[in-house]
Amino acid sequence: MSKLIKEVRPYKGGTPRTKWVREEGAIPPSQENTHRRSLYEKIRLKALYAIGTSCVQCGFRDVRALHIDHINGGGSKEHKKYSGTSYYYHILKNPDPKKYQVLCANCNYIKRIENQECKRKG
Repeated sequence: MSKLIKEVRPYKGGTPRTKWVREEGAIPPSQENTHRRSLYEKIRLKALYAIGTSCVQCGFRDVRALHIDHINGGGSKEHKKYSGTSYYYHILKNPDPKKYQVLCANCNYIKRIENQECKRKG
């Protein structure tokens, strides 16, 4: 993460002005976010491959649309407990085939509707 330095500058009116500037050599936020996204995607793929490489329902193999599904539900509680990459690190440490399965986006959504896992307002 880029470090910010508080820089105090004199002002003609008498009151000094403060300005936050990035430390010399710091990565700009746009590049920092790209690095974080690529790290997140690498860890997500490792966790995905630890469980399976295709959808268990239809056999779909494109990793961009594959999800890690909790077989017996309860995924939202686990997502709240582990956020971001820590969720995938948790799965990498505990790749339990009785707890997790790989589903494509379509099959995952169909399962959620059939099992009434969707919380809809209305």
